Amino acid sequence: MKKITGIVVCALLIIWVLTSDFIENNVLHTATQPTKGTEVSSSSPDAIHNKTAEEEENALLEEIGFDIKYVGKPFPDLKNDLLQVLRGTKQDTIFSEKTTGMLNGVSITEDGTAIIDFKDFRDTIPSPTSAEKGKLSIELHRAVFNYPEVSTVYYQFNGNASAWWNWLEAYPEPITRAVWMDN
Repeated sequence: MKKITGIVVCALLIIWVLTSDFIENNVLHTATQPTKGTEVSSSSPDAIHNKTAEEEENALLEEIGFDIKYVGKPFPDLKNDLLQVLRGTKQDTIFSEKTTGMLNGVSITEDGTAIIDFKDFRDTIPSPTSAEKGKLSIELHRAVFNYPEVSTVYYQFNGNASAWWNWLEAYPEPITRAVWMDN
């Protein structure tokens, strides 16, 4: 009886090892492609890296923000340009007289990171469509990256960058000049 039990256990172990090896090899072949339940962040500079829906959700729940009074130094020229954008004077813009002046301030760090702190205008533009998000991004990025000293930008509402990303339903990452130029 002990011999039969030993043989059965060995057979089961062999089957398990062979099955595990097959599954592992199968997974390795598909790991470079997004799978069900996995999304690729299109706004990410490393968009080739897969992020699970859970990872994206957890990242969106984290509160990230900057106090422009203490981070970097004021950037008045960019602030003036963004105030102009917020007036909505250009044709085919998402901004309007309702968003005029909705800017708390702008700062830039020594390494070229700009922090744009808007007053919360989510009630004015409650849920932008994909097309509106594109227009908004183009207008803001053009103004920001017009300054060669800016390498990276964070946008936020009242000191809360997470609120900005949640509003745009975007992955919480700063925008870099390299990503902007590639688009």
